[in-house]
Amino acid sequence: MVDDLAGLIDESEAPAETPAQTEGVSPDQASSSNVEERIRGFQRLLADRDQKLDAIQRQLEDQRLSVLPEDQRETALKQRHEREVLELRQKLELAELEKKYPPDVFGAYRDLLASKSAAAQLDFLNSKIRPTSKAKVAQEPPAVDLNNPMRGASGQDQTTNVFGTPMTLDQANDHAMRILRGASRIR
Repeated sequence: MVDDLAGLIDESEAPAETPAQTEGVSPDQASSSNVEERIRGFQRLLADRDQKLDAIQRQLEDQRLSVLPEDQRETALKQRHEREVLELRQKLELAELEKKYPPDVFGAYRDLLASKSAAAQLDFLNSKIRPTSKAKVAQEPPAVDLNNPMRGASGQDQTTNVFGTPMTLDQANDHAMRILRGASRIR
């Protein structure tokens, strides 16, 4: 396998590193940039290999189609074109979604799609949904003084009924009037 990959590497494309490039750069930054450059090189290598594989598969399929009768060839070509159109539409939809959603959300979605099995997808979702023990500690609600409750999101106290559901201002006024009428009868 290493021999196969070694044949794909074109050493003339690899940039020669000069001492001027590394001067004034910390060793951590230099090693980080070297690692990133190597990763980009491997990604480029894999992309080239995938393109060559696709071209070979297409040639093989064309050869298979050439021996088929005319009507079967047309049907097979139509199916191949439909598959290609479907793949391109899926890529277009992913590109549009990538623009619409934040990178962390779309990255998680792409990772979910990259999972090979349902178990791997569920493990991924479980790791994203279930908080770690550190996150649980950070998410504990603060203690509330019942004599001085916290203010609502709008900065005003939100009036609730005895069941804890929010009430409108009219409902709160009606409730207060009923209480006051009851208190006036006691006198």
